[in-house]
Amino acid sequence: MIEKLSTITTDQLEIFAEALSNCTDSFVYIFDLEADSVFLSEQAISIFDFPQKKFGHAKETFQRLVYKEDVNFFSQELDNVKSKKKENFNLEFRAVNKNGKPIWLNMRGTVLPIGKNHSSVLIGRIAIIDDQDKMDSLTNLPTERSEE
Repeated sequence: MIEKLSTITTDQLEIFAEALSNCTDSFVYIFDLEADSVFLSEQAISIFDFPQKKFGHAKETFQRLVYKEDVNFFSQELDNVKSKKKENFNLEFRAVNKNGKPIWLNMRGTVLPIGKNHSSVLIGRIAIIDDQDKMDSLTNLPTERSEE
C-alpha cells in the first residue's frame, strides 16, 4: 500500500476528502504534520471558529478551540503522532463552538506517508459526541471518559 501512496499528492487527498465529507455527518480532515497545515470539511467551519477550509498553524489553531481543561492531553496526543511515537490519533475532548459552548468530539485518524518524499499526513474524521453517546445503554447512567 505504501508504494501506491507515493504517487498521491495533498491536493488529490483534499479532493477525495471533499467528496467524502458529502457522505458523512463527521468532519473529514487532512493534517499535514510536517507543514503544520490542515484541510477540513466545510461543516466544521460552520460550527467552529476555523479561519477557512485550509489553513496553516494548524496545531496552534486547534489548541485555541480546544476547551482549556483538555488542551494538554490534546497537545500530547498530537505531539505523539507528530514525533512518530504513535501512528494513530484517537481522542475524546471538548472544543468550543462559535457560540462559546463546549462540544464533545471524538477525533480519529491515521498517519500515512504520501508523495515521493513520504510526507507524514494524518487523515481522519472528527465526530460530535452527543449526550446519548455518553450514556450507558443498559443503565442510562453517564459513562466515564477514558484519558489514556
